[in-house]
Amino acid sequence: MPAISVIPGDGIGPSIVEAARRVPDAVVDDLDWDESRPEMRPTGPPAIPSPPETLKSIHTSHAALKGPCTTHVGIGFRSINVARRGVIR
Repeated sequence: MPAISVIPGDGIGPSIVEAARRVPDAVVDDLDWDESRPEMRPTGPPAIPSPPETLKSIHTSHAALKGPCTTHVGIGFRSINVARRGVIR
């Protein structure tokens, strides 16, 4: 079974994601989770809101569970949560 990519986020994100993971775990036996640490890498124009490994995991699994992430001021994103949506599609 393919893994579901998990981006726990920060702040209250890990708590929310942990609670949300209980639902699929209760329904599907032996579900695999591929957990990534969120990390903004401003690597040239445009800056990428997720490391390449995280994006590869999401594209491979075709499913992701993402907790809220803090947007750092001055990095180039109005909101990392909004910027990540466009990259993941």
